[in-house]
Amino acid sequence: RLSIMNRFSRAELNSTLRPVLLVNETILAIQDNVGLYDGNEKAIDYMKGTVYLTSHRIIYVDSQNPSTNSITVEIKLIKGREFY
Repeated sequence: RLSIMNRFSRAELNSTLRPVLLVNETILAIQDNVGLYDGNEKAIDYMKGTVYLTSHRIIYVDSQNPSTNSITVEIKLIKGREFY
């Protein structure tokens, strides 16, 4: 099975554990208590965190292990979405 998680890269965080933004990047929305899925399965290392939607990326900052389990994906790589 091909994992979708390999399309993510590690998110750089500042000292307050918020994402470091790129030049001209702005935060559009923030949502707490988010878990990620890899296909139809819960991603075990990404069960609870905060998601930042920015003008350039979607950034997941993990609540339990922010320094190792915080990831980002560029919006241009998103091909679709599902609602639950």
